[in-house]
Amino acid sequence: MKAIIVVSVKMKNSACILLFLSCVLLQKLNWAQSDAGNQSFSIMSIPISAQATGMGGSSMSMLRGELTNSLENPALLDSSDRRKVSLHFMRYLAKSNGLQAMYVDHLDSSKITYAMAIKSLGYGELTRYDVTGVEEGTFRANDFLFQAAASRRLDSAITLGMSYKLAYSQYDAQRMAAMGLDVAGIYHLPRSNWSLCGLIKNVGFPIRGTDGRKASLPFDAQIGFSKQPKNAPFTYSVIYRSLQRWDLTDPYATDGTTIDPITGEQVGRKKWKWGDQLMRHLLWGVDFKLGSALHFYLGYNYGRRMELKTTSPGLTGISWGGSLLMKRWQLTYGGARWHTASTVHTVGICFLPFSKL
Repeated sequence: MKAIIVVSVKMKNSACILLFLSCVLLQKLNWAQSDAGNQSFSIMSIPISAQATGMGGSSMSMLRGELTNSLENPALLDSSDRRKVSLHFMRYLAKSNGLQAMYVDHLDSSKITYAMAIKSLGYGELTRYDVTGVEEGTFRANDFLFQAAASRRLDSAITLGMSYKLAYSQYDAQRMAAMGLDVAGIYHLPRSNWSLCGLIKNVGFPIRGTDGRKASLPFDAQIGFSKQPKNAPFTYSVIYRSLQRWDLTDPYATDGTTIDPITGEQVGRKKWKWGDQLMRHLLWGVDFKLGSALHFYLGYNYGRRMELKTTSPGLTGISWGGSLLMKRWQLTYGGARWHTASTVHTVGICFLPFSKL
């Protein structure tokens, strides 16, 4: 009886702490609506996940997908993933590198599954210039993210999740930090094999940096849907991103659109304006199951293709990947064509250190 009381008190204390932190974040809420180019802490919105890379940029609605999907959508954490470890490496744009380590476990007493993760993005060695354009040597730039996530299944169909983030950026002598919160929910019908997810990302505030300036967080609201058709060897996913903003077009994009210098209005806009804007929100992905141990991913990101295409876009916006499940580990890979001159590659391994996978 005493043990039950102690556990109950601990759970109440933990709930109070989480509630307090949530209130602090909401009080300092930063509903940044600025363009991506004006936002900082991009590491908070870049998933280092092979499946996300291979499925158009996000796999937040894939219930039985890669372990690291739960860092993007904390409601995906499941008790079956207890004591799993995941390690990832990403070759990002312009020779930038990303690293990520993650651990998942489950608390039987409270029926809560939690995860701890650390992530870094290194942008390499950059050249420093003064205000007159004179070269002054080199410096290094790095982003770091510490993340703690937890989820709890309310019943057979509904799961809720929450994730706290602490981001830290160091560019030469400039330093800045930020706190963020992700809140997610999943509604899953096992009989129909479909899932509907809702996600609010990066609700929080930046902490004043060494230069005295503040920056905006990459806030985003998303919904996702995934389904495995009856007797089909694949699961498809459709994600609608940026619910908070309709027009995602870039005025500087090379899609034939220009800005009138007098009126400030867009000129030369496509006739398919509504459809073009809708497609920029959608991320498409398919997970093909090729036997009991092999999966193949395929994805399409229309928004990325339109923003980064050239006169000959080629495979820009197309992504691919796969996973191989062995006795004690799972190996994953994802590739995405961001530009005709740049491809992002992500590799990862997931394993149970002391038992079978």
